[in-house]
Amino acid sequence: AEKMLKKAKNLAYQVEHHLAILEINQEERYIARITRSKDYETEISALIDENTKILSFINEEMEILSTHDQIFNLVLQKYHLKGEKSKAILDEKFSNLSGEDKLIQSPRAQLRFFKSKGHYHSLLRNFEKLSLYCQKIIDWWEKYPKVKNEEFGRFLGDFSNLITAYFMEERYEELPELLDQLTISDQHNFHVKSTLFYFTSLHNLLYCMNTCRFEEAKALVPDIEKGFKIYLINEAEKLNLSANISSLFFVSEAY
Repeated sequence: AEKMLKKAKNLAYQVEHHLAILEINQEERYIARITRSKDYETEISALIDENTKILSFINEEMEILSTHDQIFNLVLQKYHLKGEKSKAILDEKFSNLSGEDKLIQSPRAQLRFFKSKGHYHSLLRNFEKLSLYCQKIIDWWEKYPKVKNEEFGRFLGDFSNLITAYFMEERYEELPELLDQLTISDQHNFHVKSTLFYFTSLHNLLYCMNTCRFEEAKALVPDIEKGFKIYLINEAEKLNLSANISSLFFVSEAY
């Protein structure tokens, strides 16, 4: 049982799952109490210290999650600033987002903080700062590859936000290099390969169409059609790609 708990805790640390670590910590303390080895006091002291640290992480995560959800609600409501007065109200309500980045202990809390800052600058229509925090979010995922692999869908959602931020800044020439970071490899399972196929196909298509590179966009179509037969994507995704391909042929007068 101790070996299984140790393995489970190691995995929980790798993916920054602090609630799971807290539960395992409780079980380890129970085992330590009933076995009472000669190092009992040292073991219990270390587990109590770990418990305190993990609790501080969780409190920090939940506090920032509340901030994130509050400002995300404004984004969903398409909140528009009307002059300096409304900006001052926003700054007052989210004073922890208006200044420099604060020191955060928990990696999960740090990710939510970056997302909150991104939403804050989105409301201010400061697209340069929005891009900066979208990039910080992607850098966070790269720093924690185990978490990225476990939550690949969330990573792609954040990557999509970074692409959107580039479009808002009209940084079109930088998009191909950005999209090249997402390549299908043998290390990916079939589900991830399918997700990457859809994601990269759609965004490469949109990039070419939005920059009037219609011939480049047409060159993508055979590989997309081939991918339909190889990868597992749902009907909505197929329709989305097909609709964009149809639009491509229409706007390029390839009737």
